[in-house]
Order: sequence, then structure tokens, then C-alpha cells
Amino acid sequence: WGGEQRRISASSPKYGNIKLSAKRLEAIVPQSRELLMLSTFSADAMFANDLTRRMQLGLDYGGLYGTGTEFQPLGIAKNKEVENIDATKTGNKDLADTNGKITADFPVYVSSKAFSKNIDDLRAGWAMNSLLEGYFKNMKTSTGVYIYREEMAQGKLCGIPYKVSNQIPTVNGLTDLFFGNWSDLLIGDQMGLETYTTLDGTWTDDAGITHNAFEENLAATRALMYDDIGVRHGESFMYCKNIKVM
Repeated sequence: WGGEQRRISASSPKYGNIKLSAKRLEAIVPQSRELLMLSTFSADAMFANDLTRRMQLGLDYGGLYGTGTEFQPLGIAKNKEVENIDATKTGNKDLADTNGKITADFPVYVSSKAFSKNIDDLRAGWAMNSLLEGYFKNMKTSTGVYIYREEMAQGKLCGIPYKVSNQIPTVNGLTDLFFGNWSDLLIGDQMGLETYTTLDGTWTDDAGITHNAFEENLAATRALMYDDIGVRHGESFMYCKNIKVM
């Protein structure tokens, strides 16, 4: 603030560098040639959709849980600059008990704590899995009125948009909740999606069994993307863990 004919003080923004280095996201989708040749529906389009979806899930997981090692991006959960909240250790029964069972006050607390850091509220949002979404939808007042269900039907929690990702796991009945300004999660893409289909390749499946396309009359499509993911401002995100949903 200033007055008439008074000098305006210059702001001095600080700049830094975020180094993104290409990391290979990869998938192989085998296809039966009989299905491709003899089916009456567009099987190749179905496989293309499956492949695209698999790559999207890979990016999703990398942005949330990437380890930041040589071959993976650094995800929000592993970023030391991101504030963590352990639902089992809040020390406040109005938020959660020691088992991680949260109350309706918990998401209010999380979003308020994030906004106290002056993050951009226009791009703020939640990320949770479907079990936690159901848990929030089932929260009731003492008179049996659903607290969040009506607004969650419109895709919002505490007035803020949310998305469901089942790349967020539930382990021993405990899951995670993410909140933040998602425009501060940067994705660097080097060349887009590259696909290659072969009729004579060899690959090993998740069970450790080796397959040969020529011998088994299969086709296989390999997809590659070269991407990295980085958090622009660590204070823009909150990572909440050990939330009891089961």
C-alpha cells in the first residue's frame, strides 16, 4: 500500500530450478490373433484403450508414490518438502482416534492447514480411493443426516473438488488422502506415447512365465513414454496417511 507521489517498492521474487529427467514408463499388452481376426467388434480399439489406460495409471502412481530413484519420478508421498499427517497420531480425538478412524472435522482441518500456507485455492483438490470416498459419503450427524453425501454427488468435499484414484492403496484397512494445488505438480513429457506391435516378440508375464508370440499365435503391443514428475512447491500439498476405512 502507498500514497500519492510516493515511491513504489519493487518486489523481488525468488526463482529456482526443478530438474526433470526423462524416465521410461512402459507396458506390454499381449493380444490373441484369433480374437483380433475373428471378432465382430473392434478388438484392436479395445486393446488400444486398455494400453492407454495402463499408461495413465502408471503416471498416476508415479505422481503420488514415485520413489524418486533412478527409474522413477519423485511422488508427493515421498517428497520430504510435503507435510505429512498421520491420522493415528493427531493427538486430537475431534480429528481422529489412535486407530486412524477420522471424524468429519478431519478434512476441514487438512484443507485449512493447507490454505494457511497461501496455496492457490482455484486449483486445489482432493485425491482419494473409492473406499475412502465411500467412507466420507457414509458419515452422518448424530441425527442420521449424511454430512457430505449431497455435495459429493457433485464431485466436491468441503466445497473443494475431488478425484478418485485406486492407485491409492488400502493396506490392513488403512489408506491415504492427498490434498493440494494440483497445478504445482509438474509433468514433463519428452515425446508422447510411442507404440510398437509385433507378431514374433518374446516377453515374461507377471507370473514369471515366458511367452513367444510366434509360437502361441499372439500379437503384442509395447508402449513407451519418457516422463518425469516434480512438485513445484512442497507446501502446496498435504499427504495424510493411516486413515482407517475398513
